[in-house]
Amino acid sequence: MNAEKNELLFQDLFVEKEFRPLIFPVDDGFVQKFLETVQDKNPLYSQKNIAPQSIAGIYSRLSYLQDHRMPFGGILLAQDYEFYRFIRVGDTLISRARVTRRYQEDSRNFVTIEVNTHNQRGEKISLVRLFIRWPK
Repeated sequence: MNAEKNELLFQDLFVEKEFRPLIFPVDDGFVQKFLETVQDKNPLYSQKNIAPQSIAGIYSRLSYLQDHRMPFGGILLAQDYEFYRFIRVGDTLISRARVTRRYQEDSRNFVTIEVNTHNQRGEKISLVRLFIRWPK
């Protein structure tokens, strides 16, 4: 299905561009698979029904690429995370991504995307800033 998606091009990105919200259910199966993949054995996650905050990396990227695909050659230069509350198993996260900066330097394209995520109760979970060298 990804091959059918159009590339998200630099020319289509503008400051304040908003992407459609990503709705991301956090179920136990997903959390367990994530913990296995990153080899995190922290007992906090099994004892307290809490999900690792690092899953923000997954939903932040999906939030702007759910309808598009990244052109080949993009480089994630940096990510900043701000966490406000725990993610709990059973939460539904709603992530909203928007372009906050777009510029060219030395014939290279750069974009900053901010992703604000809230849970189903409207409580702020995280803010993720992605600094990207956009390929085309």
